[in-house]
Amino acid sequence: MPTNHHILALLFNDFEALDLFGPLGSIVPRSDYYTLSLVNVHNQPAPHGLESTIRNGIGVVPNLSLAEALKLYGGKNNIETTDDGDHSFDTLFIPGGTGMPSVIRDPFSLRQVGQLVDLAANVFTVCTGSVLLAATGRLDGRRATTNKRVYEENTRK
Repeated sequence: MPTNHHILALLFNDFEALDLFGPLGSIVPRSDYYTLSLVNVHNQPAPHGLESTIRNGIGVVPNLSLAEALKLYGGKNNIETTDDGDHSFDTLFIPGGTGMPSVIRDPFSLRQVGQLVDLAANVFTVCTGSVLLAATGRLDGRRATTNKRVYEENTRK
């Protein structure tokens, strides 16, 4: 049985605080089993890169950029190792938010998000995070739920 469950959470400008902190707040602080890394999809180097800001202006400084996460967890050309040499994560978490459309309109970031999805054993989204996941093409042919206000946008394909 694994001794740790590593969650990567994607952050982008204007993500919804409740979408990120609600689910994480219910599991991460109550267990030593979970670890969390915050990934900035805007590819600014961590920790001095762009702060992903929540709609109300609170800043969050991610641990990794999307490019750094792919380099670390992608299996090829890894230059960093964890204490046990493991380069894996268990769950990719994609919250929703009003800033998600800008990520979808950036083909480079969208392709990188898709690559990270492919590396994940589990993926979960909250609210409009499913729109971002759908935009990668990884929801094609699968059943999913989303915010009813963005249903049409999520099902256009």
